[in-house]
Amino acid sequence: MEFLARLARKETRDARVTDDEVEGRIASSPVLIGRPDGGVAHLSHALEGSVLTQRVRSSTARRNDLWTTLALMPYFLLAVDNPLPLASGGELRAAAFGHAALVGPDGWLPEVAPWELVALALRDGKIHTCAVQESDLGDLARHQRVRELIARHYRRERWFTGSDDPENRPAEVVNAIALALLEEPALLAEPLPPLDELLHDALKDQHHFHWRDFAAHRQGDTVSFSISGMPEALHVELSRRAHRYGMSFDQYVIAVLGHLAWRTPFAENMEPCEHWSPDQPKLTAGKRDRSAP
Repeated sequence: MEFLARLARKETRDARVTDDEVEGRIASSPVLIGRPDGGVAHLSHALEGSVLTQRVRSSTARRNDLWTTLALMPYFLLAVDNPLPLASGGELRAAAFGHAALVGPDGWLPEVAPWELVALALRDGKIHTCAVQESDLGDLARHQRVRELIARHYRRERWFTGSDDPENRPAEVVNAIALALLEEPALLAEPLPPLDELLHDALKDQHHFHWRDFAAHRQGDTVSFSISGMPEALHVELSRRAHRYGMSFDQYVIAVLGHLAWRTPFAENMEPCEHWSPDQPKLTAGKRDRSAP
């Protein structure tokens, strides 16, 4: 940091530039990443070798503009600073008039239908493009590993914007991606689902589970109860599984208990549902009541 401060003083011809000021500028920059050893990396260096995907809303045939979401924000930020060279020739630049889109020369985009995927890879400082299929996006275990690592680096302090929606905090999301790549450089080396889809729940605080539980309770009459004496290992396992499936602890336990309670009649008993009611008269002797669990 001391070297960078000296360089900054020399470039700006301002002897008042301090180490703390330089460190603050780096921390607030969307394209500079402080390394653990005190060095500084550029976002383009952290993204080298990475593949990002974008789900398109309309056909890309005969178009030179790719409308982007949070999924391509790392590349979009780079293109805002300087156009990105394309491996096929020409440059990729940020759209004019503040539109969230990337624009290149004719023919730079592969032709894909609406809701299909385009992949952009940064290799040797150039952007390579191709179409990808859902079957090319890896398995769920890999998706979860990427979610967890990026979410661990995402800063959730809410005073910056007053909103916890990652769409409103793109710089923080890009910084989390960059830090995750410093920790695991090959994290995004293979195609994944678009980052805005992959990280939808992962980057949000768990307080949103309260509203999901509330919505579930509105489906009908509910009761609340507590469980005493649950083995700690069981509680840990239930919590782990709930987190894996993007559910709150209460949601997951209710789902599991509901499956166990209703599995037999709904899976095996195909008689009219009226036969499941306890108010119905019992069957005559000699006939088995198949509605019993």
